[in-house]
Amino acid sequence: MTHGRVERDRIAWLFCMLGTNDSQRFDSPTGPRLVTTEETLRNLGELRARTLASDASRWVWVTPTPIDETLVAAFPYFRQARIFWTNADIAELSDWLRATDDIVIETASALASAGPQPFVDDGLHPSLATQEALAARVIASLAETTPQ
Repeated sequence: MTHGRVERDRIAWLFCMLGTNDSQRFDSPTGPRLVTTEETLRNLGELRARTLASDASRWVWVTPTPIDETLVAAFPYFRQARIFWTNADIAELSDWLRATDDIVIETASALASAGPQPFVDDGLHPSLATQEALAARVIASLAETTPQ
């Protein structure tokens, strides 16, 4: 989406939930990352700057959802491909997002309200119950931060 379309369509809210795939590591949970932290942050900042051209729209960061590291490490495809994710990397990105002046919606609390299976089998992707809890969290956060 370009800033011209944002202005033309008078989009009021832009939501961004990115960064988990950039946090992928090779060979081990401490191996090299697919994309460095600095490059991820630069890319997210660039995306925001190029998309949000005026004060008419509001940018909302949605933090990446924490993962189940045990399930990720045990998932056959990830194990065979030797790819990993860690909550430490996801937390680092979330910390950066919280340091911005934008609205930030935390996703970690949605996991607790999602029930006994917050992830699909791979431990990385949220289950339907978690997706529903995330949607409710977004709505509740907007209600808390939007003036009446």
